[in-house]
Formats: sequence, C-alpha cells, structure tokens
Amino acid sequence: MHPKSILIIAGSVIAVFSSVPIGISWYLRNSNQEFITRAVSTSGKVIKLDSTSGSGTEPNAITRPVVQYSYGKALSKDQSENQTELLTFTSPFGTYPPRYTVGETVEVLYDPTNLSDVRLRKDIGQTEDDLQQVGLVMIALGAMVAIASIFAFNDA
Repeated sequence: MHPKSILIIAGSVIAVFSSVPIGISWYLRNSNQEFITRAVSTSGKVIKLDSTSGSGTEPNAITRPVVQYSYGKALSKDQSENQTELLTFTSPFGTYPPRYTVGETVEVLYDPTNLSDVRLRKDIGQTEDDLQQVGLVMIALGAMVAIASIFAFNDA
C-alpha cells in the first residue's frame, strides 16, 4: 500500500474516532440539563478541601471541596411543617490549584428524589467542555494528517 494512502486512512480514522469524546460530551450535557430541571438549589459551605495526597500540605496536591448544605424535607402532606437536615457532600472533581476555599459559599444542586445525586453548580459542564476540546483537537489532528499526506507525496 502506498504511504500516501496509509496516511489518508490514518487521518480519516483519527478524525472519525474523535466523534467518541464529542458524543460523550453531548450525552453528558443533555444529562446535566435534565438534572438541572429537576434539581433543587440550595447554598452550601466548603468546610474543608480533601487532598488526594492525603496530607494536603504537599505542593501541587489535587483538592476536592467537601461541602455542607441543608436539605429541607416536608413532615406533613400539606408541607406546612418542614425539617432541615445538614448533609455533607464531597465533589468528585479535584483541581490544582483549588477552585474553592474553605468557608466559601457555593450553590449546591440535589435531586430531591435521589439525595445521592448532588452537584456543585460551578462544576456542571466542566467535563463536557474538556471532552469536547479533546474531540476537536483529534478532528484537527486527523484532518492535518489527511491533508498533509495529499501534499507530501507527489505521484509524478
């Protein structure tokens, strides 16, 4: 097989596989939009930063916010009596440098029918954006390889 054909095929395959992270990004974005429509918003407070290094004092440690927020639930059918309960949530998203500070007030979204489904408003969309960027870089790389192969080999 001619090297030109191999590079055109390789570039095309890279470009096609770039649809995977873009597709996952689209799915997550839709899932988050559905979550936002049914979620209840409340304020929370960052009570500590959980470090992946264990000590939290190491430089460049990835930290995740631990947030305490209130969850209100109705005690009667007419919802005239309510009780508030404090819950704690650790974000699955860690960053360096930290995006949050201890004592910071943050917006917390939770699904009232599934209290384990909790997200910080500021974190929603971050994963989708990252996946979309990876997909776009892969499309550009595949296109460059395919186009460069057309011009790199002269059949003359």
